[in-house]
Amino acid sequence: MKRSVLILGGGLSGFTAAFEAVRRGAAVTLISDGAGASPFIHAFSTTLGEDDGTELLYEDTLRSGCFLGEDDLVKELAEGAERIPAFLREFGLDFDREGEQIRLIRPLGATVPRVASVGGQTGPTLLKKIKERLAVTPLFTEKKNTRATDLICDHNRVIGARLFDRDNQEFYDQGASAVILATGGYCRLFPQSTTPSDLGGDGIAMAYRAGAKLRDLEMIQFEPCSAVYPDALRGKSIITTLFYDGAVLKNNRGERFLLAYGPEGECLQKDVLSLRMAREINAGGAGEHGGLLMDCTAVPEEKWKGVYEAYYRRYLSVGIDLKTTSIEVAPAAHTSLGGVVIDKACRASVPGLFACGEVTGGLHGANRLGGNAGLETMVFGALAGQSAAREAIEADPLPENRVSARQSGLSILALREELKEKLALGLGVERKEETTRSAEEWMERALLLPFDHACFEDVRLENDLLCSLFSLRAAELRKTSCGCHVRLDSADEHENYFLTVRKQNEKPLFEKKMIEVKK
Repeated sequence: MKRSVLILGGGLSGFTAAFEAVRRGAAVTLISDGAGASPFIHAFSTTLGEDDGTELLYEDTLRSGCFLGEDDLVKELAEGAERIPAFLREFGLDFDREGEQIRLIRPLGATVPRVASVGGQTGPTLLKKIKERLAVTPLFTEKKNTRATDLICDHNRVIGARLFDRDNQEFYDQGASAVILATGGYCRLFPQSTTPSDLGGDGIAMAYRAGAKLRDLEMIQFEPCSAVYPDALRGKSIITTLFYDGAVLKNNRGERFLLAYGPEGECLQKDVLSLRMAREINAGGAGEHGGLLMDCTAVPEEKWKGVYEAYYRRYLSVGIDLKTTSIEVAPAAHTSLGGVVIDKACRASVPGLFACGEVTGGLHGANRLGGNAGLETMVFGALAGQSAAREAIEADPLPENRVSARQSGLSILALREELKEKLALGLGVERKEETTRSAEEWMERALLLPFDHACFEDVRLENDLLCSLFSLRAAELRKTSCGCHVRLDSADEHENYFLTVRKQNEKPLFEKKMIEVKK
C-alpha cells in the first residue's frame, strides 16, 4: 500500500488535493458524499488588481480576522493566490473580463477590488474539470455515496478511516498511508444556514477522537444577507458586494437604520453587518417574514448583466425581479472559521493526518474576508495533496471488516431539531454565558444517550453533538468579544472596537488568544 492517500470529502479542496497527490505519483481514493459548499463558490480572492498584491491581501486578511489568524497560514494563502491563474490555465479556464480587463469586485472588508470569477460559477466549473482529468488516471478512485464516520489510529498514527457505504448500508474500514480531512464546515447544524445538507460535524469529531488539536470553534461567520422568504430560497445567500453598487438595507419602517451608526452604512465587514442586523431584528425592525428589506433597485443595469447575473436569475426563477422588488434577508450561519490545527503544509498534530478547507482552523481568525473561502480551497487543497503524497509512508493494508448497519432506537429527528434550537440560542450572532452554558449542558446530557455505533444515524448524531459541544465550550471560554464572537456582556467593548481599531491599520488591544479543545 505504498504512498496511498485517502481523502475524506468530495468538494473542491478534496479534489484539488487529489489532483496534486496523483500528479506526484500517489494512489488516491476519494470518499464522496456530496460536494459540500463548493457548488456555491462563485468567485475568489486574487492579487490581480492594479493596486493589489500579496502583501495587501495578507494585511487585509489578518486585519479582517482581528489578527487572530496564524501569520504563516495567512502568508501561505496570499502567496498561493499568485499560483492560481496558472492552475486555472491547466484546465483551459480564464477569468471573466470586461473588455481586456479582468472583472474584479470588492468584497466587504477589502481595501481594493480583488474578487474574480470563472463564468460566475468558479466552484462547479473547476470541480468538473478536475474530475474529468482524474477520471482517466488509474491512480484515482472515487467512492461515491460513502461517508467517513471515524478515523482509525495505530500507535498514535492515523492509518485509515471507518466508512459508511450508503448503497449497501454497510460500515467498513479502509487503510491508507496518509489521510486528508476535507470534510468541510459545520454550519449546517444551525437552524438557518446557507450550507448544503451533506455538511456536518463529522470532521471535527473524527479529528478530536484521533487526538488532533482543534482551535477557535466558537468562530462562526454569519452571512448577513440570507433569504428568509420565499421558502424555495430560504438560506440562500445574496452577495454583499451589492452594497458597494447601490443596494441598501431598510427596516419595516423604511429606514436605512445602519446610517445611525455612521456614513459607511451597509459597507461593513460581515461580522459587523450581521451584528447590527441582528440587533435591528431583535429591536422589532423585521418585516413580515422575520428579515430586513434589502433594496437592490439602485444597482446599475450593467451589473445585473455581468457581475450579479447568477443572483438575478436565482430570484427571477421564483418570480422576484431584484431590479424592482425588495427581498427579506437575515443573518444565517455561513462559514465555520475554527477547526483542525494545521501547519502551512496542512499537517495536523497527529502523524498521518492532513487537513484542508473549512474543516481547518487558524487561517481566517475571528472573521473571514469575502473571497478567501474559494481561494483557500485551491491553495490549501493543493498543499495538502502535495504534502500527503510526499510524506505518506509504506503501510500494511487494513481488513475491510464490513458490518451491516442497524436501525436507530433513538428519536433522531426530534434530537436533531433540539440540537439546532440549542445552537441558535447558545451560539447565535450574539452570545451570553447563561444561554451558552445551558446549551452546552444539554449537549453533554445528549451525549450520554446509548448510541449504537452500528447505526449510521446514531454515529452521525453523536459526531454533530460532539462538534456542537466543543463550539459552545469554546464560546464560553472566550469571555470577551472578538470578530464574529460577540458576547453580550462585553458588547460595548466590541462595538467600540468596530468603530475605532478597524478604521486604523493597527492591531487590537485585546489579547490574541487561541481557544483550543483538549482531551
